[in-house]
Amino acid sequence: MSLRLEKIDTKHSPQYAQWADVHGDIFSDPSWIQIQADSSCTYVLRDDSNWLGCFTLNQETKWGIRLFRNPHFSPHICWSWNHAAHKTTSQHNSWKAAMDLMIGIFKNHKLSKIQFSFPTHVNDLQNFIWKGFHVQPKYTYQIDLHSSFDLILSQISSSHRNHFNKAKKDGIEWVIQHSPQEMEILVTSTFKRKRKKYHPAYLHNILNNFCNEENSMMCFASLEGKVIAGATVIFNRKKAYLLLSGYHADNKHGGAGIGCIIHLIESCQKRQIPLFDFEGSMIPEVEVYFRGFGGEIKPYMSITKNIL
Repeated sequence: MSLRLEKIDTKHSPQYAQWADVHGDIFSDPSWIQIQADSSCTYVLRDDSNWLGCFTLNQETKWGIRLFRNPHFSPHICWSWNHAAHKTTSQHNSWKAAMDLMIGIFKNHKLSKIQFSFPTHVNDLQNFIWKGFHVQPKYTYQIDLHSSFDLILSQISSSHRNHFNKAKKDGIEWVIQHSPQEMEILVTSTFKRKRKKYHPAYLHNILNNFCNEENSMMCFASLEGKVIAGATVIFNRKKAYLLLSGYHADNKHGGAGIGCIIHLIESCQKRQIPLFDFEGSMIPEVEVYFRGFGGEIKPYMSITKNIL
């Protein structure tokens, strides 16, 4: 059976909700996709009988150039795939056909800039190389939460442990608390201070309209009753992602943010979430910070091409 590519409306597709629950991670969740609805399109790859895959591409036009990117605040294109064939050749054939259908999306635009990523488990992107796309690895760190928490703590760098212990001695306290307004203040001030480009409306909607106590956790560090740092993870039963973090510059403490992440790792483990992902670590100063938590480095593939 031949494959075809169809655009779908996830808001009105019960089948997509079922698919995402079984085969997707938190970025495939219909509520996450709905946050992106005004700037993204979701596609299903299918044959005559079954869905085989789904993905979501941010598609916006600036200065007459069509942009194809990951959805906002997403590390990849919300990719999910399931092929039930027993024959390896059938699985490979369907995958290659699916990649060609994806590439076909970009052919209708004379001016376009393409830059998006697949999740860590995707490794066959030959079709993109053959068609002149640039395929390069990026990296993230992941912690296996099947290990005991004592073992996880033992893998944390001595520098991070020292900062964390000093924070405890200095009287910093941590609490897991759902407070999206407080988190938005922390993250916004941090982004502005670091001159990081971001979309305030998407940040607000993610924290206030997507995040809830069933799919996210927020940890705050306080000193003398004042919040000084915080971090947010979002998750489903398969994986947790460190989505956002921030701190107040006037009360900066090296161990406050480290403590937030340690408490979130512990809380994810208690929820029996099997994997904690730091959601990309390509900026050198961010990479060394995430590396200090002792995770395993994992490559994921990025696709780029400019058609100008």
